[in-house]
Amino acid sequence: MRVSEHMMTNSILRGINDSKTRMNKLQRQISSGKRLHQSSDDPFAFAKSAKYKTLIEKNDQYLRSINLSMGIVEASQSGIENLNNLIQDAKEKATQGADDALSAEDREALAQEIQGIMDEVLTQLNGQFDGKHLFAGTDTNIINPYQFDSTQTPSFTFNGNNESIVRNFGEHLELSINVTNQDIDAEEMLSKLYALKTDLESNNPDINNHIDLMDEISENLMQIATKIGDIHSRISLTEQQLTMANMNLSSYMSGLEDTDMAEAVLNYNSEEIAYRASLQSSSNIMLTSLMDYIR
Repeated sequence: MRVSEHMMTNSILRGINDSKTRMNKLQRQISSGKRLHQSSDDPFAFAKSAKYKTLIEKNDQYLRSINLSMGIVEASQSGIENLNNLIQDAKEKATQGADDALSAEDREALAQEIQGIMDEVLTQLNGQFDGKHLFAGTDTNIINPYQFDSTQTPSFTFNGNNESIVRNFGEHLELSINVTNQDIDAEEMLSKLYALKTDLESNNPDINNHIDLMDEISENLMQIATKIGDIHSRISLTEQQLTMANMNLSSYMSGLEDTDMAEAVLNYNSEEIAYRASLQSSSNIMLTSLMDYIR
């Protein structure tokens, strides 16, 4: 088959364009540091990288949920610890009040301290985190869910609910992150504190039973604290696992997507040499005239 000048020219131009395309691709890889920009660059690696990216995004959603939930759990832990400390203070006052050497004025002073403890207990029960009530169930926006009037006949009101706040931290991990009034039994707690206050006000030295009652309340609060501590530990462990998983996935993605700079630069230099050679060859052919054929 006779090869015409036109065919040779088209062939050289195609070669030049192909070489230029490869150079542009290599230049983009070198400048961006990534060898994958579209599926055609490497279909298998591109699909695998997209899968890893989806997993990382899903893990990031779980991590955001963990960050929000950890604040609630830690604030609840602190609130329960504060309640237990207040009950321990009340137990100490009851122990002092059981001393036969105390006068009516002394017990009246202790009763006023118990009133202060009751007020602080109510403050802790109405505690908030980020503007949301901690111990009101799912009615976190309600105003003062716990109310207790101890001025005359004790009156307890709870305006929240006992529903659990459940958060998803993984494919198969759902946890309740809140403490409810059903767990705390705030009415019983405040009623027992009120009874201790009343006996102190009436100068009753026989209040040893109140010491045992404070111990019962404290034991329940410690059980709640242990439960929250377990939840905190599980969430923390899950956070570590998700963070490590994302680090590994990012490493795998980097192996698939990142440019091997040394190889890319070497290939680019080779393509540039070939490109310049093609340009030189084409210029020589383009200079061929009719007189060259006549000679």
